[in-house]
Amino acid sequence: MKNVWRYIAFGIAAYIPILLATFPAEHLTGAIEHRVEGLSIEAVSGSIFSGHAGRLRYQAAELGPVRWRFSPAGLLRGRLEYRLELEHPDHHGHASAAITPHGDVVGHDLDLQLQPDPLLSAFSPVALASGGRLSLQLDTFAWRDNRPQDISGLLEWQAAELYSPLQLQLGDIQCALESAGDELVARVISGGRLGASGDITLAPDGGYRVNVLLEPGADVDDNTRGLLEMGTQLQPGGKYLIQTTGRL
Repeated sequence: MKNVWRYIAFGIAAYIPILLATFPAEHLTGAIEHRVEGLSIEAVSGSIFSGHAGRLRYQAAELGPVRWRFSPAGLLRGRLEYRLELEHPDHHGHASAAITPHGDVVGHDLDLQLQPDPLLSAFSPVALASGGRLSLQLDTFAWRDNRPQDISGLLEWQAAELYSPLQLQLGDIQCALESAGDELVARVISGGRLGASGDITLAPDGGYRVNVLLEPGADVDDNTRGLLEMGTQLQPGGKYLIQTTGRL
């Protein structure tokens, strides 16, 4: 009789991994969509261990296809962790993300290369047309209480240009991203052709504050300076101040 129960236990133990390996991915993606407002994961195939979505969208930003695979190392931290790969030619990169027992989404080692126009237009209070390349690198990130938290990393806009509503060549811009309480702060650490410094703060309710000082060099032409004078506060020493608040 003991041998019978041993075989039954062995059969159950062998069946559980098979069941999990074939568990439909929609159960996982549906749970994530429920926790992250504005996130849409479509054309899902595969299982919770390894799968693919043909379309990933956050609010108005189209991020393209994504592929995932289960990372067993996350079990040592008591959570389900996955390695994600974005596969769109214009938006590609990788990240490690996990679901905690409390239902929070946490992650690390995010490295994405993005086209700036769709992403900036999705979050800008005014319509923008832009060029260049965005690089987003986050050491840590989390999504709790329906907002991003525990952000730490860098955002780089390489060969940045604005085509509309102003035509400006901005050069290479780099910002340090970090969470400050419930707010997300982008602090300019490399200001490009216009010598930008200062910070931009985004609140959980969509409110934002901009406090940026521009100190363009001698190579910036008079036409660009004229555009700056129309949209900023002229300061002593040929500097330009942008101070504004609003809501996305």
